[in-house]
Amino acid sequence: MSISGLVVVSAIFPLAAFYFMDRLWYDRPLDGSVYAGIEAETALKDLGYKVDLGSKIKEHSPFKLWLTKKTMIRSATKMDLFYAILAGSLLLVAGFLGFGIQPQAVVDKTPPPIVAPPEANLPADAASPALPTNTSAPALPVPQPTVAAGPSTWPNDRRKFSG
Repeated sequence: MSISGLVVVSAIFPLAAFYFMDRLWYDRPLDGSVYAGIEAETALKDLGYKVDLGSKIKEHSPFKLWLTKKTMIRSATKMDLFYAILAGSLLLVAGFLGFGIQPQAVVDKTPPPIVAPPEANLPADAASPALPTNTSAPALPVPQPTVAAGPSTWPNDRRKFSG
């Protein structure tokens, strides 16, 4: 099994935490507030006020799904379906990643380093015998030392300047 599948499966745990938080902490107080609003509306209607916000929320929230033509789907069922679709999608992706995609061995395509033979104890300025030498190329000129135009600025310079 691939590690990527395990990473995706691990997303189920925070998803379940959100589901229980949503289902137990937020949905129940929202339902309670709608029912409390309906009770307050009833009392206000008895006094002659036209108030129907909670009643309209309760009336327009449920709907019929094309699969369930007769059964009304209410808030709790909507939430269950939403989280079930998310969990199912995560499990499907985890299955494809965990079992469908197998890790492959990494092939090292870097060439081996060029190493001089161990028996060659060459001076530092000699050419390596492992590299071909080009005898037809002209030799480069030897660099000339540069000359300073004024007194030295190096603190340990022992040259004497007349002046």
